[in-house]
Amino acid sequence: MTSDYVRDYYLDAGKNFVSLAGDGPSRAKGLAAWRERLRKSWDGIRVEEVESNVEASLVVGDRIEVQAHVRLGDLEPEDVEIQLCVGGFDGGEYMKDSLSGRMVPDPDPKDGVYVYRASMPCTRSGRRGFAVRVIPHHEDLVHPFISGKVIWG
Repeated sequence: MTSDYVRDYYLDAGKNFVSLAGDGPSRAKGLAAWRERLRKSWDGIRVEEVESNVEASLVVGDRIEVQAHVRLGDLEPEDVEIQLCVGGFDGGEYMKDSLSGRMVPDPDPKDGVYVYRASMPCTRSGRRGFAVRVIPHHEDLVHPFISGKVIWG
């Protein structure tokens, strides 16, 4: 367990430090500026609509096709990652055994709204569902959840 923690967290953090420090302070300053812009602009993100091909039931092997209409406010598509999350439900509000995949934006927004699309296979039986989430994305961010920012739609 300790070795997993070291491998999954400390080694990535060490690599990130070397990467940020390699060019002097410019990359670290760029990351800090991006984080400040993210902090100021995050509340402007809206998942306005989610559409899918999902009917009342799915069969293992069926594809779940989803498109999400997302308003990014003052942020750019490069600042975020929109993900399709598919998993089982435990009877509450949480997914278990979930898989996530990156959604791809259409190149041209309409009235400031980007349409993101993704397709994932239904790989398990039972009570399943999906959700769309928005998380921060930056090449120098060690992990997207470190910012504490997630929007579900």
